[in-house]
Amino acid sequence: MPGTVTPEKKSVESILTEMAISTQQAITASDTIAPVTEIEEPEPTIYPSKVLNVCLGSEPSSLFIYNNSSKSGWSVLESIYDGPFDTIDGRDVPVIFENVDFVKDEVQAKEGDIVMNSRGEAVALAAGMEVTPANGENVCGSDACTVQWDGVTPLSFYQATITYKIKSGILWSDGETLSAKDSVYSWRLAGDPAIPGSKKMFNLTKSYKATDDQTVVWQGVPGFIPQKASDVFWLPLPEHVMGNMKAADILVDEGINRTPIGWGAYKIAEWNPGDQITVVRNASYRNTETGVALFFDKVVFHFYGKAGDNNLAALKSGSCDIVDTSVDLLPNLEPILEDVRDGKISAYIQPQTVWEQLTLNFAPLNQKGFGYFADVGVRKGIARCLDREALIRQVLYGQSEIPQGFYPSQHSLFAGNLTDTEFDPVAGRALLEDAGWIDSDGDSTTPRVSSGVEGVPDGTEFAVTLETSESTERIKAAELIRDQLADCGISVTVQAEDQAEIYAQGPEGSVFGRKFDMAMFAWASGDQSPCSLYSSSQIPTEENQWIGLNVGGYRSAEYDSACNIAQNASPMEEDYLGKAEKVQQLFAEDLPVIPLYFYPAIGLSGNRICGLKNSIGMRSLLYNIELLTRSDSNCAVSQWKNVYSE
Repeated sequence: MPGTVTPEKKSVESILTEMAISTQQAITASDTIAPVTEIEEPEPTIYPSKVLNVCLGSEPSSLFIYNNSSKSGWSVLESIYDGPFDTIDGRDVPVIFENVDFVKDEVQAKEGDIVMNSRGEAVALAAGMEVTPANGENVCGSDACTVQWDGVTPLSFYQATITYKIKSGILWSDGETLSAKDSVYSWRLAGDPAIPGSKKMFNLTKSYKATDDQTVVWQGVPGFIPQKASDVFWLPLPEHVMGNMKAADILVDEGINRTPIGWGAYKIAEWNPGDQITVVRNASYRNTETGVALFFDKVVFHFYGKAGDNNLAALKSGSCDIVDTSVDLLPNLEPILEDVRDGKISAYIQPQTVWEQLTLNFAPLNQKGFGYFADVGVRKGIARCLDREALIRQVLYGQSEIPQGFYPSQHSLFAGNLTDTEFDPVAGRALLEDAGWIDSDGDSTTPRVSSGVEGVPDGTEFAVTLETSESTERIKAAELIRDQLADCGISVTVQAEDQAEIYAQGPEGSVFGRKFDMAMFAWASGDQSPCSLYSSSQIPTEENQWIGLNVGGYRSAEYDSACNIAQNASPMEEDYLGKAEKVQQLFAEDLPVIPLYFYPAIGLSGNRICGLKNSIGMRSLLYNIELLTRSDSNCAVSQWKNVYSE
């Protein structure tokens, strides 16, 4: 959402920062603080059972939304901001709105008008520009296509308008009324050059205005259709507090960065640097959706470091009730699962839209000058030779699933009828043979050689290098892939490199300079359908200054068209699911890359914490903090794949 700061162009590895292995030294924290007096009248007696202790992976650098980009920070902010939307398994669930209305019109554009080009950028329309017109059926025979405008032919674009009706009676924690103008103020602030973070959504917005105290109307530039309503609603900020301040002053203001006000269940009471943040009940909060009273009087967020060990110890000792998903629990996953099996703790494990993939270079720009993977039969053969379930068992202890399309099975856009490439090495070897990679010596474990493969000299051994970063999990996965492909006659050399080196910008960088054979890394779904990761327009080249994410060089006009169609639709439209499924089907059939597994978000709690649920796309495990309770008996419901019952 626009309230969340995400760099406009992130490195591949930065997408997985919250999941990376860290040896960060743990910080010792106390679970006691000075008494807090600013509590809802009449002041209740605070009993230990009414205090919720949460272990965070790190101390936030700031609680100002445009200074904060960490998962730990958003876990705290979920306590002071209720919504505006909750993301539940990929769906927008309105929290502070009576209703949200979406309209898509067809509009004419002329030279000089700001529109969205085929790369997703807001630019002035000019001759020679590649765009996606609304009248694609008339232009190029498809209901969505990319064309190079000749500067003369009339162009029409789809233009989206979303109207947000905010519920009445929502109050800031200082008692002032939350207004539509507070969201418009936040939008203006986000666009200020002094404020850090991506300007993409700001630039793709034609207008953003409050039509009355409760109503915000957003309109996009022609050609841009947001995938979710939350993508283009700016989290309100209190204009009555911040409106007279300069952006540069806001960035360094102690109160705004340390004790921002919100409208949620809690308000910031105390921040002890290096130790903990405490929030207490917000007397102005009203849960208009459920009417359920808050259970916890206060919440204490502890900073025990990103590594899992100290956080697990705190959970087992009772110093923490919840271990947040910002803690790196992946290295501790095996003993965690044993404790869950034995009923000692509860786990909330959910695959997210972050997937590890085996990227295959169709046309490497290196000294070889040829690629092994241009033939779809080769790619399908490799997929058949990979036991991805074994990868998931050994790398993620079974707590994930094989991606077919772009979304895990619990996601609202999951397409369950896709072409599958199950593990079948016999079929895999046959596919490789049919593609011209023959077993010349009758030994399936020695490298196959080419015979009649287009662009590859006959007699070339199928011997490639797999490049990846130096993380323990990735090296383990790469070595398993090496061994599995060896059984199908493909020789793989694993080359682990420092991430700064492997992901350096092209043309020097191996991945973004397209000089590799195979590479293993992760992508995450962004604001738009992730299909654009494999669009022809995303191939890094010298002509586009090596900016692009389709590093394998996959090209397909049919796929590009289906992706354009999906990106020019919205989940708020009735026919969106079919369009989303179409491009995923083409992805599964063509295999531009071989998806390996989704990364899971992992959270933990004691067994007597009730109401926690891990969801796909959530900002934090604490998105429903206002509903959490504690029971005298076990009430937690674990989300995990019970590998011990298989």
